[in-house]
Parts: sequence; C-alpha cells; structure tokens
Amino acid sequence: MKVESFTEKPVGEIANLSNKDPFVSVKGTDSALCILDLFASGVHRAAVNNDNGELVNVVSQFDFIRFVAKHLDLLPELSKQSIKDAGLGQSWVLHVRKTERAISCFAKMVENGMNATGIVDLEGKLYGQLSSTSLRGLTAETFKSLRLPVEEFLNIQNEPLRKSAVCVSEQSFEDVVNRLIAESTHRLWIENAAGFPAGVISLTDICLALKNK
Repeated sequence: MKVESFTEKPVGEIANLSNKDPFVSVKGTDSALCILDLFASGVHRAAVNNDNGELVNVVSQFDFIRFVAKHLDLLPELSKQSIKDAGLGQSWVLHVRKTERAISCFAKMVENGMNATGIVDLEGKLYGQLSSTSLRGLTAETFKSLRLPVEEFLNIQNEPLRKSAVCVSEQSFEDVVNRLIAESTHRLWIENAAGFPAGVISLTDICLALKNK
C-alpha cells in the first residue's frame, strides 16, 4: 500500500473513525456538573459555544481534571482514599513488548478499541507506553519508521521510553490526579510490587469517580 493512498484522504473520511470522539458542543454558561457528565461517559473534549451558537473555545477532560485538582480540598474523603478502595482502574491491561513493530502495536490498539498500550520489557515488566499521540508529527517521509521496533519508533518520534506514568494501588486519589497533571498524560499505569502491569487509570475513570461521589 502506498503512503499516499491514505495521506491524501479527505479529512471528512477520517473524522471520528474511532467512534471515540463524537462532535459534542456545550454552552459557555453550562455548569461544571454538565461537563462532568459528558466526560464521565467517555467524551474526551467538547466545543464551547456562546449564546449565538458560535464556537469560542474547546474544553477537554484534561482541562477539567486541572480544575478539579485546584478544588480537591472540597472532596477530602475521596482525595485521601486509595485508588484500590475507590475501585479505580481497569484490571485488564493491553500491553506489548518493546521489541514488537510499532505498526503491530498500533494494530493491537485498534483491534482492542484502545487509545494506548503499555510497553513491557523482556521480563514483562512495565517499561513505558505507546498512545495515539505518539503518531504526532509523522510524515509521508517518516511513515516507514512504523516498521521498526516500537522502542526505536518512539526514539525517532522524540518520545524515548521512560517509566514515568505509573502508580500503585495504595496511592491516594489526590496523588493520582496530581501525577496525571505533572506528567501531562491521559492515563496512569498501575504496577504491582514486582513491576508488572496490574491495571490502568484513565481520565474517564477519574471523571466517573467524581460523578459517583
């Protein structure tokens, strides 16, 4: 398949192909609770319209989590609760080995309806992550790098593997929220005492916990 066969595709044929990013709009006067309901349902971002129906901004799950972090003192019980006790985190974790081809890793993400996958070393321990944002900056000239092992691909994309976006089940809700912001990531990988992947917490999980509180 030639690169041009899809680099020249009209954007209209690509928009929301994943069925995970429907176009959703809200009014600038809508409440934070209204936005929380959307984000807890899995919506990642929403267009913000003024009273005339004109697009004036975009608000994302990450924007909302930043807002929440500034007001966690209003949620003392949830803030201090461990993520294990709060029931946070999906126990099934998609992961690939660092030696697998990048294109195969992305294919597994698509097959499983995931936006990211954990990357493990040869012992199966958490080593890093690969997400849809790792494709940012890919061009027709660098497209062939997808055939490389995922570790090499990420180096070319200036995203060297590092085990940073991780947490353990004993950490508090507050710790996790602050870690998400500090790492500027959409998810944290939960590892067990031996360093193996044990779960993953997404921004949607955080929003759902807030909604249920």
